Amino acid sequence: MQLLTPAVLLILSLIQIQVIPEIGGSPKLDLSMLPYVSNGQSLTTPVQNLEEEFRSFLEPSETVAVKNLTEWIPNELTKMRIEFNNRYIFGLEKNSSRYTGFFNAQAYHAAGTAVLYTDMIIASEVLPGSTIETSIFPLPKHNSAPAEKKRINVSMQGAIIVFNTTFGIMIMFAAFAMLPVKERKVGVATLQRTSGASIYTLWLAEYCWDILNTLPSFMLLYFMFLAMKNLTSIQYLLDYSGALFCLSFMFILVQLPFVYCLSFLFTEPASALSYISSINLVLSMAPFITKIILRVPAFGLMETSWLLNKIFLILPQYNFAQGVFDLYYNANVLQFCTKSIKNEGLCETTGIKFNRNIYSMDDIGVGRYLLAMFFQWIVSFTVLFSIEYFRANHTYKTCFKSQKTGSQNVPKNNENPLLPIRASKPALTIQNLHKLYKNFTAVHDVSFDVQFGECIALLGPNGAGKTTTFKMITGEIPITGGTAAISGFDVGKNRLEALRQFGYCPQFDALLDVLTGGEHLQLYSRLRGIPESEIIEASKILLRLLGIEQYADQKVLGYSGGTKRKLSVAIAMIGGPPLLILDEPSCGLDPSARHKLWSVIKRAQNANIAILLTSHSMEECTALCNKLAIIVDGKLKAIGTQQKLKSQFSNAVEVTLHFDLEMFNFYDIKILLRNRFKPLCQIKIQQHGMNTIRCSCPKTVKLFSLFLVLEKLKKEGKITGFTVSQATLEQIFMQLTRNA
Repeated sequence: MQLLTPAVLLILSLIQIQVIPEIGGSPKLDLSMLPYVSNGQSLTTPVQNLEEEFRSFLEPSETVAVKNLTEWIPNELTKMRIEFNNRYIFGLEKNSSRYTGFFNAQAYHAAGTAVLYTDMIIASEVLPGSTIETSIFPLPKHNSAPAEKKRINVSMQGAIIVFNTTFGIMIMFAAFAMLPVKERKVGVATLQRTSGASIYTLWLAEYCWDILNTLPSFMLLYFMFLAMKNLTSIQYLLDYSGALFCLSFMFILVQLPFVYCLSFLFTEPASALSYISSINLVLSMAPFITKIILRVPAFGLMETSWLLNKIFLILPQYNFAQGVFDLYYNANVLQFCTKSIKNEGLCETTGIKFNRNIYSMDDIGVGRYLLAMFFQWIVSFTVLFSIEYFRANHTYKTCFKSQKTGSQNVPKNNENPLLPIRASKPALTIQNLHKLYKNFTAVHDVSFDVQFGECIALLGPNGAGKTTTFKMITGEIPITGGTAAISGFDVGKNRLEALRQFGYCPQFDALLDVLTGGEHLQLYSRLRGIPESEIIEASKILLRLLGIEQYADQKVLGYSGGTKRKLSVAIAMIGGPPLLILDEPSCGLDPSARHKLWSVIKRAQNANIAILLTSHSMEECTALCNKLAIIVDGKLKAIGTQQKLKSQFSNAVEVTLHFDLEMFNFYDIKILLRNRFKPLCQIKIQQHGMNTIRCSCPKTVKLFSLFLVLEKLKKEGKITGFTVSQATLEQIFMQLTRNA
């Protein structure tokens, strides 16, 4: 829709310059008494010997009959003085068949008014019922008026065209910031870069595609100018079609990277469209209107106008708007001033400037604007790539200057980051990772590593810092302090290489609605460098593994949440990366689909792929993970195997005993258990059902000795069965996050 906005507004501007009367020309002046009466004047017309039937012609003024008009006028003037001129415009005298009109020389055009009404009365005598309408166009005040009038007309028409067209074009270009913002928001940009695509390649591809999208809009504007070439002023503009094309194309080249740079200021596509539209309009219209106003000769600020013109050259939006205006202005003024020797003299006399070489660097030439936009094109791309380079290769370490030496196995500073991956080196190493937002610490001193073939779950309540940690690892946000290394490549220092070492499934599905599931996998397969001959088969295998092959040819827009989740996991697994980072991979899946996804993740783990995931499902963590890391308020509270965490954080060992009610009662069993467990530990006993007793032993009890006692009781027939358990992962999680 934004691509059509310039064309719609150009239509409006062309309509305006046709409908609005010629600027600088005066409307015809009605010579009747209506213009006087419309201003609130009360008029009276003195008449001598005029019949009553003819006095109606003198309406809307009143009539007063006098005997001798020649003597009455000076006498009345003496009495009324100033009021006379406001009340009497003309008088009418009839002597026999002769009519004489008298006019007040103080009233503009009163002579014509007197002649008009005299002729109307004479005509009505000859042709009853006839009437006369008369108007007048004022003569030019001086010889230079045609040239000045042309200058004003062309300036106003050019301003109308530039204002409307530029307004639409600036909104159109703001729309090109929405895609980069959306890609960063949903994680598409991160997925593309983790698939091996260079930052510069991605921007170049987007740049070329956006250029192709803008060209039809500008071509439509040109065809609309062609359709209106019956207008003389537009025909003159089309004589400079080459210059108009150069100006438009150069503006496309520079404005796109300018918009890309501004897109980094926003996190919401709608906000980017709104604010960047406003920025473009202000940077184009404010200096343009200022320049137009200062060029009015009456203000005497021409030198200031040319000085500001040089300053405003730093703005590509102004260069385009002013360049189009100068093209229109010069094309029309040049035709007028070179039409005849007289016109050329008038233009020289009135100081109207024009340029025979439209590409000139002088006044009214567009050469300066083209040259300025060329340098702005270089600067814009330099700024764009500098932003990306800074985001890719630098981390903030201003808040935490000292780093603790952890026990993790991390690469040394003197190690070559380009060495091939070795099995002894962890797939992921996190050491003293920090993230600070102004006065809020989101992640504080987090350290752990993930070995090849190992699956670690990063657990924590909402807002604990899990997603922030993931975003630092994936390079989406800068690291404030500490290091993150993937297969030996430091995310902060060697981000591009680090991003190529893992597959990523973000928390929110980073999918393009217009592509099918199969097209997504083929796109990322190419980015991963999979041979073209193997892409189709590799995509089919992943679709089959995830159970979504029946949706391969459907657009993602129609996918359910669970199907989108499966596709996101499939994208992460393309090419078998050494590390998988999965942010809540089974979110939104039904139990059957969840278990099938777990089996796929297990297969990847068995293939020696390291896996780091987050989840709110303890069942999922139990089924998949070798280790668990619990993060609370940005700090790592605990890390270890499931058994280690249970042993470390369980307060007691729970024992459930079953006995035969026909042989023993509760009290007998209670006494028996106290005696048998006395050498081991002090136990707490409570009845749990008619034939069940639940005991709790301190966590320091030796499990081997505990099982010996229980087995002996079972052999003696004192109990029929038993169960020994520790605290569940969910209980441990609740215990550690109770105050979060």
